[in-house]
Amino acid sequence: MTDLPKIDVVMPEAELMARVEGLASRLAPRLATPDWTAVSILIGATPFTSDLMKALARRHIHPVLDVMWLESYRDARESSGRVVVRADIARSVEGRGVLLIDDVFDTGRTLADHMDDCGFDPQAVRAGRRHLDPSAIAAYIEVHIEQGPHLV
Repeated sequence: MTDLPKIDVVMPEAELMARVEGLASRLAPRLATPDWTAVSILIGATPFTSDLMKALARRHIHPVLDVMWLESYRDARESSGRVVVRADIARSVEGRGVLLIDDVFDTGRTLADHMDDCGFDPQAVRAGRRHLDPSAIAAYIEVHIEQGPHLV
């Protein structure tokens, strides 16, 4: 049997779950209408997405859940800087609010590159033309699950 590295618990599970509950409480008023889609970026955001969706359900909030599989790490601990879309969302989000749930956003690529990959026009944003109605965005959630000796 190999020796596993010691993992320091930075935040106990109860504290982490309390933060998820607090976030769900803050998001619930914005997500109260049925026309919301939660898009989880696979694979890293999956555990957090599950916890958040359950916390929202306890508040009778049930956004449609969809996923998008982006890959830049493969089996490495550092991003290649190149994002590959392995699977896009299955349902249209046109006319819907979107709650985007990601775990790490450190690909080395520009935000414009990612916007272009997802069908947004970065030039339109630079020109001040809206692609999304700001009232349709509840939050952008970025959860960091570190791959080092710290369990967060």
